[in-house]
Amino acid sequence: MKTVKLLPVLAVALSSLTGCAVSNMVQRGETQRFTEQQTEYWAVETIEDGSNFVGRSEGSQEPIRLCGIAALGLDHPLRESTKTKLEQLLGQSSDGIVGVVPVGRDSAGYLVAEVFVPTDKGEEIHVNSRMVLDGLAYVDVAVNDCPNSVVIAGAEDQAKEAGVGVWQEAEASE
Repeated sequence: MKTVKLLPVLAVALSSLTGCAVSNMVQRGETQRFTEQQTEYWAVETIEDGSNFVGRSEGSQEPIRLCGIAALGLDHPLRESTKTKLEQLLGQSSDGIVGVVPVGRDSAGYLVAEVFVPTDKGEEIHVNSRMVLDGLAYVDVAVNDCPNSVVIAGAEDQAKEAGVGVWQEAEASE
């Protein structure tokens, strides 16, 4: 397996937010950085939905849940869009390998983690905040367990302000 060096910087995930509070946090270095020892490297096998995928590392296969985000309900009209977006984000890895920073396990046995995708352009995408920023996930009540909880929560504030995804629907129904 090819090893890629990941230093999770959220500038790519938040690049469309120039001048906003979350973007300023990134510029001031307020996002959590991780060492190589904390980052595991997983091959993406299958996408289950907008917040879960199956990964393979060192011969073992495990379900991984994105830390700090809540997927849309089964009957939500954007649910299929969330799966498509997660496929698109994880698919940007040049070799199918993503950086996984484990946080713990949920009650279903999923590995809960922050996920970073290295791109061909030498950038990284923080998948957790990108899903929220695009309005395709809500911030979960357990977000404070995530190393970048402030950034994930800030991404939801920006999505609300921009009226994208689920927040576009919320504005339309008001």
